[in-house]
Amino acid sequence: MAQNRWFANLVLIFIAVVWGITFVLIQDAIETLPPFAFTTIRFMISFVILAIYVQFLPKERFRFKAVNYYNLKAGFFPGFFLF
Repeated sequence: MAQNRWFANLVLIFIAVVWGITFVLIQDAIETLPPFAFTTIRFMISFVILAIYVQFLPKERFRFKAVNYYNLKAGFFPGFFLF
């Protein structure tokens, strides 16, 4: 149990360090790029990383739901308001 606590604390410290470093990097990047372009680049990079990750998942673990009108409508409104 104590080993799990140490691991959890180390992970939290690592996340805090990464978060702090990215704050400085984002501040510098916003000065050179417009915010919309910077956000687009960030989402494209995360999409590529996620797409590569999903390719290596077992197929029975990752299944798409059927794309139909109801699912598109249900996803459109939250997506529109989040944009």
